[in-house]
Amino acid sequence: MENELINILCYKLPGDLSRAVHKEYENRWNEIQRILVYPKTRFKVLENYPKTLQCLLAMSTFYRRVLSGMEGASDFYKTVNKDVSNNRCHPIAIGKYRLDKEEYNKLLAIHISFQKMREKFGINEQLFEYTETEEFLTNCKDYYYSLDVKPTPGIFDSTPDEDLPF
Repeated sequence: MENELINILCYKLPGDLSRAVHKEYENRWNEIQRILVYPKTRFKVLENYPKTLQCLLAMSTFYRRVLSGMEGASDFYKTVNKDVSNNRCHPIAIGKYRLDKEEYNKLLAIHISFQKMREKFGINEQLFEYTETEEFLTNCKDYYYSLDVKPTPGIFDSTPDEDLPF
């Protein structure tokens, strides 16, 4: 199932990276659907929130595939240019790509925008720390139980996505 948020997050990414993010998202979403259909699943509480799960999955996939690498590149750029006293920054060449001050600022803006979205919904970065899909669902379940006010099941079937998560 295609998700609007994954499309928004992948907008203007290079094609190969965008395809990789979409593929991981689709594979994990299919696995989540198989897990939730199982009658004795320990994730029953989540099955009434498919849109929220899709958005959390989109965010985590984007974070893991794109942002974590960008953060590493940004940190390296800051380290290389840490002691530049004459305000001249040294660009870093990665193949044909050049990470210069302008590109660094773009990466920083993307990171800040993502952090604001994450903070708006009170999503801890721990939600994005998983290797297996069941770990992701466990993180979502923990997040659900950490909320002070529990939502009405199925509430997002008729409300705008702005009200996410849960």
